[in-house]
Amino acid sequence: MEENEKQNNFSLIKNYFIPIISMIMLFAGNYIANSSYVSSFPPITELNPTSLSAPLDMAAIALGSRRVFADIWLIRILIYYGKENIGEGHASSADEVYSEFYERAFHIARLDPSFRSANTLTAAILAFNMSQYEDAENLLKYLLKYQPKQRFYTQTLLSIAQKKKGNPEAVLESILPIIREPDCPALIKNVTALLYRRAGQWQEAEKIYIDIINSSKEKDYVEKAIEGLKDIAAIKSGYPDPILSELQNL
Repeated sequence: MEENEKQNNFSLIKNYFIPIISMIMLFAGNYIANSSYVSSFPPITELNPTSLSAPLDMAAIALGSRRVFADIWLIRILIYYGKENIGEGHASSADEVYSEFYERAFHIARLDPSFRSANTLTAAILAFNMSQYEDAENLLKYLLKYQPKQRFYTQTLLSIAQKKKGNPEAVLESILPIIREPDCPALIKNVTALLYRRAGQWQEAEKIYIDIINSSKEKDYVEKAIEGLKDIAAIKSGYPDPILSELQNL
């Protein structure tokens, strides 16, 4: 009788106690894992959708295709930026142009912080084309929150800091690690070529222009590279650099 009772008690422990302990350990493990986990994507609540972007944003989340939809927004921001540059946009002031570009750039960053070529490009446009250094820095710091090891972002931050100091040699040094990467934006390559021209290093500038022509799909920068090669050919023939005064402002 006593033996049967022991067996019953053992069965109860086996059937109930052990599974309960296992469940507790499972939940504890999940809690510890989740509490230490840092997502590489911003939460949905940070997307800040507009009436225009909301349908696409929800599709991006539902389909797990943030990169695809970030690509769509990149195309849109480049079309918008191109129109404003040639005076075909609908903005009524320079401030409006800037603020809309900044928000659109941030939207891409929120969708996919790992999209380094797109995010570096928009930050570079803000800093080097619009002289909106603080906003470019804010964008890059936001991206580094989710992609802390992404050197494209840290190097661009460093380049912007040196640009603000008016130190073109330091900008050139800080930007070199980026241009060696295959997905480096043509804008950054073009800035680097100009910095080489400012420093009188024509051969290095020439290499970058050739690289832009061979690798870039951006027509504007390919045309700039072709013009750059013509300028360097003229310089080698003894003529001064035709954009020397512009280079002094870099």
